[in-house]
Amino acid sequence: MKKRIFFIGICWIGVYLGACGKQTAEVGNGSAWQAAVESESTLTDQDKNDQEYERSGTINEAETAGVQGHISAQINEENGKPVTWNDPELEEWKQAYLRYLDMLEGAGQYAYSLIYVDDDEIPELAVDYGFDDVGVRVDGGCKAVLTFHDHAVDVWEPLRSRFTYIERGNRICMVYDGCDVNVVFHLEDVYMIQDGKWVYVGGGRYSERADTSPLAMWFHDDDHDWKLVREYRWNEPDEAVSGTEYVARLEAVYPEAQRTEPQNYYRLDDICSILGE
Repeated sequence: MKKRIFFIGICWIGVYLGACGKQTAEVGNGSAWQAAVESESTLTDQDKNDQEYERSGTINEAETAGVQGHISAQINEENGKPVTWNDPELEEWKQAYLRYLDMLEGAGQYAYSLIYVDDDEIPELAVDYGFDDVGVRVDGGCKAVLTFHDHAVDVWEPLRSRFTYIERGNRICMVYDGCDVNVVFHLEDVYMIQDGKWVYVGGGRYSERADTSPLAMWFHDDDHDWKLVREYRWNEPDEAVSGTEYVARLEAVYPEAQRTEPQNYYRLDDICSILGE
């Protein structure tokens, strides 16, 4: 009888120890965060402040390294090639343009050109849409034109319109053609570079629509085209002007004989190579 009681006692002790071991294993494997919390709670306030300061210092050092250009190259996701926009041997404007290209989403889809809008030695970078799948240049309008002055880039975004410019004459013009219900319109807005910033100079618009006046409709039939009515407006001040006045005002700020367009377009790889020289 005593042997039986002793054997049962041994079994109960084994079961109890097994359960304790299982519970300990579960804490060790599935509740590591709890142990970390308990460890954190044993730290003094000074210890916590020291750790927070060290983490903050690490982040600040990383940010400073990025700003100061300690990383010698970035990888452009579009082509997998390094873009050394922070190469200290490159001129500052080249670094700035390469930095813009490095951050430009879908950079490989665009076409690029270097033009001289104002009369300094730093060209402007034009970003146009783009090339099709077989490499043919597509006239999809302009996304942006960058200018660099006094350690900074200023970006002109002409709403995917075409543009012309006067080389070294400090004039560039957004040219946009569109349409609405029974009307087509044409916009021309002229800008210049002043103290490194794109500044609006002047411009206007004109529209053409069918003459639907009662008299015109009386004489209209299916055998003849509608008579078109053209209306002109100048933006500043916003006023209606005649066609002659519109042309004269535009000519005064943007002479037609001097207007030109970019002559050479490059792919991303090519423009990066040019800027990296």
